[in-house]
Amino acid sequence: MGITVLAFHRTGGLQDLRKHMEDLKERNEQAWDSARDLTTDGLIRFEFFIRR
Repeated sequence: MGITVLAFHRTGGLQDLRKHMEDLKERNEQAWDSARDLTTDGLIRFEFFIRR
């Protein structure tokens, strides 16, 4: 257990972990924004097709 704690601190500890979590959160938000934009575009095209 002690070796694990030492290794964790040596590799960056909580600061590195927080940095990685923020990076993952940002990537996740970008993925959702992209999916939302694609869905919106698809629905707009579908509506245009139906109303013709």
